[in-house]
Amino acid sequence: MLKFLNFNLKSILKYGVVGNTIIGVGLRGLGDSIQQNIEINSKKSQNYDFLRTCKISCSGFVIGPLNFFWYKYLDTKFPGKSLRVVAKKILLDQIYGATFFTFLFIMIVCLLDGKNFGESLREFGEKFPFIYLIDWIIWPPSQAVNFFLIPKELRVVFVNFILVCWNVFLSYVKYY
Repeated sequence: MLKFLNFNLKSILKYGVVGNTIIGVGLRGLGDSIQQNIEINSKKSQNYDFLRTCKISCSGFVIGPLNFFWYKYLDTKFPGKSLRVVAKKILLDQIYGATFFTFLFIMIVCLLDGKNFGESLREFGEKFPFIYLIDWIIWPPSQAVNFFLIPKELRVVFVNFILVCWNVFLSYVKYY
């Protein structure tokens, strides 16, 4: 089974941005599915909202390729795994990447929910401070592992697996 998964992962990843985008779309949807099941099991919701999962998944079509090129840029601009280099990458990712990708996520999903640009921007302003606070707790340690230990061609995949948990959280914040 592991050989099969390893082969399929390698097959997908050889297509670079496309493969990473496909993985990102699927794992974003998985994160929302997990959150919706939590809501149903805790009686906060009665029905599974497939359209909601589709909307969150669709954000991956925009964010996935941008994530791919963002990490490619960081690896090109700051090659190596020294403490100083990794600290720069983490800091840049937190200051620029986290802000930008959170903005995109909230805006895309709000617009897909039928909100206008102003309403979407207002929701971003309301939810961003809490999301960004939790972001600082989750992502710097994850990115330290990512930049120190994960081969660069697997970094977006690693981030996407962390994103499953992150998207459970984002789905909760977005819809509650």
